[in-house]
Amino acid sequence: MMNVSGGFRATTTRRNGAHVSMFDNLKDQALGLAKDHKDTVENVAEQAVEKVGDLVDNVTGHKFASQIDAVQEQAPEQLGKLLGD
Repeated sequence: MMNVSGGFRATTTRRNGAHVSMFDNLKDQALGLAKDHKDTVENVAEQAVEKVGDLVDNVTGHKFASQIDAVQEQAPEQLGKLLGD
C-alpha cells in the first residue's frame, strides 16, 4: 500500500489480539516453506556458506581464516535452530 509521500507502508492485521504487519506474515510464510523443505534448504545453505566463506577468505588474503572457518562451522547449527532441529 502506498502512502501520500510515495513510499510503502506496511498494513497491519490482528492476530491473537495483537497487530501484525504484512512483513511478519510474509516472514512466517517463508519460515513455513523453509521448514517444509528443510533438507533442500540445509543443503543449499551449506553450499552457499562454504562458497561465500571461501570467497571472503580469498579476498581478505586469508587474514581472517579462523573467524571465517568458525562461522562456516556454526552456520548449520544456527540454521537448525531456526528451522526447529
